[in-house]
Amino acid sequence: MALPIKDTPILTGKDAAKFAEKAKNAHKHPVSKKWYLRAKKIYDEIKKKYPDF
Repeated sequence: MALPIKDTPILTGKDAAKFAEKAKNAHKHPVSKKWYLRAKKIYDEIKKKYPDF
């Protein structure tokens, strides 16, 4: 038997303001080349194992 679906959490107050500010300024701090290459390597390994994913 399936579990009931929970309500989606909603950010309010200071948490919402902090999230909006981080989202607004995300482009100012790009991902380093090291982290990009690491993520790409993991992605490529997953694609090899599960080509239809």
